Amino acid sequence: MLSRLKSKHPYLFTLSFMEFIGYGTSIAALGYLTVFLQEVGLDAAQVGMVTAINSVVGMVASPFWGIVSDKMRSMRKTLLICMSVAMVLWFFVPASSQWLLWGMPVMSILLPITNFFRAPMSSLVDSWTVRSANEHRLNFNTMRMFGTVGYSATGIFLSWLTAKFGVNWAFYVHTMMLAAIVVCLMMKNEDRRGAEAKAEQISLKEMHFGKLFKNYSLVTYFIYLILYCIPLNSGDTFLPYLMEEIGITPKLVGVIMAVRSAMEIPILLGFHKFRAKFSLPTLLTFQCACYMMIYFSLTVVKSKVLFIILMCIQGMASGVEIGCANNYVYALAPDELKSTAVMLGNAMWALSGFMANFVGGYIVQYSGIRTYYIAMGIIGLVTTLFFAASFPVGKKHFGVQLPKSVGKTERR
Repeated sequence: MLSRLKSKHPYLFTLSFMEFIGYGTSIAALGYLTVFLQEVGLDAAQVGMVTAINSVVGMVASPFWGIVSDKMRSMRKTLLICMSVAMVLWFFVPASSQWLLWGMPVMSILLPITNFFRAPMSSLVDSWTVRSANEHRLNFNTMRMFGTVGYSATGIFLSWLTAKFGVNWAFYVHTMMLAAIVVCLMMKNEDRRGAEAKAEQISLKEMHFGKLFKNYSLVTYFIYLILYCIPLNSGDTFLPYLMEEIGITPKLVGVIMAVRSAMEIPILLGFHKFRAKFSLPTLLTFQCACYMMIYFSLTVVKSKVLFIILMCIQGMASGVEIGCANNYVYALAPDELKSTAVMLGNAMWALSGFMANFVGGYIVQYSGIRTYYIAMGIIGLVTTLFFAASFPVGKKHFGVQLPKSVGKTERR
C-alpha cells in the first residue's frame, strides 16, 4: 500500500509515514503513562496532578511551536526539532523515577520538559498534512488513516511488550521516531507557500495574531474545544481505573485503545460520503453528542462486552472528529496563521487537560470513577448545546457567514 502511495505522490507517501510514526509513538505517552505512574506508587490524585502539569506545558508548547513554524515557514524544521529532542528525553523517563534531585524524583522535572517537545508533534504532523492536502489536492483522511493504523498496531504491540518486559518498555518505543527523522531530513521544501516565499522568515509583527481572536467562528470553536476536550483529554488518563473496576487488567489498555482506534479507519475511508451530506459544523456537533452519550453510559456499564462496544462507538465518533477538526480550523484561519491556528487548537486541548486531570484526579480518588464519568457526561451535554447554538446566534446577531469550504462537498 505504501509503495502505491509513493508512486502516486511523494507527499502522500511521506506524510502517511509521518502520521504512522507520530501516532504510533503517542500511544506510549497517552496510554501507558498512567499505568507507569501507578506502578511507581502514585495515587489517582497524584496521577491527575502530574498529567495536569503536563497539560499546562502542552498548552504553552503548542502555540509556541505553531508560531515558530509560521515564522520560519517550515513545518519540517519545526517537527525535526521536536522529534529529535523528545525521542532522546523520553528514553530516560523510566530511569529518572529512581533519580533524586533536592529530595524529589528527577521524573517530576523531566516529564514536563519532555512534554514541551512531545505534545505538539501529532498536531504539527496533522497541520503539515492538512496544508499539503489542500495545496497538492490530496486526500487528508487517507494520510491521517495511517496515523490510526500506527496507533492501533503500536497499541497491540505494546500490550505484548509491557506484559513480557514491563511498562518501562513503552517509553523506549519512541526510538521509532528515528525513522521519521530520517524521512523528514530527506524532504525538501514541504509546501508551495514556502517555495514561493523562498522560505523567508517573517517578523512576529507581520503575522497579526489578533486576526485569530477577531474571528467569531474560530473563537467559538476554541471555546468548544476547551469544553469538549475536558472529558476527552482526561478520559484516557483515568480509563485504567474504570477497566480495573470492570475486571480488565489496566495493562491491556494498549489493546483497548488499539481496538478503539481501529474503528476510526472505516469512518475515515468513507468520510467523503459524510461530507457530501453534512457540513463540518453539523458533524462536529454530532460527534460531540455521541461522546456525551458514551460518558453517561460508562457511569453504569459493568459488562466487559458492553465496555468494548462503547469503546468501538467512541472510535467511530473519533473518526468523525479527525475528519473535521483540522480541516475546519484550516478553512477559517487566515493564510499566514494557519499553522498557528491549528496549534492554538491543540493548546485548547491542553488547557482542558489541565482542568480535567487536576480536578478529575480528586473526583476519582474521593468519589470514584463512576462519579467522574457523570461529571464528564454533563460537560458533554453543555458543550453540544453551546456549539449547536453558536451558529444561529452568530448569523443572527453578528452577521457571521461561514466559508463555503466548511459546507457540504459536491459529489464527484
